[in-house]
Amino acid sequence: RQGRPVLWTKWGDLRVDEVLRVVDEPTLVRHHIWSMERLMGRLAHESKVQGLWQPSVVYVSDAKYWHTGLATRAAMSFLKAIARVDQLHYPERMGIIICVNAPYTLSGAWNVISTLLDPVTRSKVHIISSERYWKPLLEELIDPANIPAEYGGTRTDLRMRDIGAKEP
Repeated sequence: RQGRPVLWTKWGDLRVDEVLRVVDEPTLVRHHIWSMERLMGRLAHESKVQGLWQPSVVYVSDAKYWHTGLATRAAMSFLKAIARVDQLHYPERMGIIICVNAPYTLSGAWNVISTLLDPVTRSKVHIISSERYWKPLLEELIDPANIPAEYGGTRTDLRMRDIGAKEP
């Protein structure tokens, strides 16, 4: 609704430590940089189409299968590395981050950690467990025509697969 592009992700049961057995962390960080550069191109394109500069995106991530066992040393190292890249090279690109279907351990930890952050930063991040809270937020920020049906919208041409989740 604000004209920002929306990035939809499902991280599922992604085990960063297992990924790092076949590819090293610098390669994963380079892939993140490549992804961010594609995003910058998308922002430029959307700005041109709308005739209005759009410097940031809405990032929606589904944390349905996340659990504390995924918070390994390797995963934290990778997250810190991409956070450094994003802070240095892509500041203010994430207009708002919404993590839906967050396990209560994740949303509870966020409620504690977020009190330590700058209020402006804190206001951009929403880690929410219950659909009754995240669904109205999505509808407030994103036109239902651009929300996948599985999240309560009307868009049916976008089906995402859980990254790392075991296929049935």
